[in-house]
Amino acid sequence: MNTSNKALDLRLNAPPQPVCVRIGESFPVEVRVLTSNVSQCAVKIILDEAALENLTEDPNPRQLGGGKISEDVRWPIRAKRKTDRTDVIIEARANGLFQTVQFPVEVIAS
Repeated sequence: MNTSNKALDLRLNAPPQPVCVRIGESFPVEVRVLTSNVSQCAVKIILDEAALENLTEDPNPRQLGGGKISEDVRWPIRAKRKTDRTDVIIEARANGLFQTVQFPVEVIAS
């Protein structure tokens, strides 16, 4: 593996911006992870757990295989508590490379 050509790209596919949901409603979060020449990649979602809930039972972070990756990673998220703004952050780490995407969410009363 030629480590000088390592690459990591993290792209937010969903949700469309801006995000405003009612308490109890769910919305999808999806990122596309693209890598090359890495031995592994970890993708993690970070939420304000008082306001939002990750509905998946998948491990967090999720471990993806190595080499060349082109994979969509999804989380269903449910709104739990009213808030004017909370940020959802997704991090990807692979062989010393790091990328993050984030977006705001507003949760309104039902």
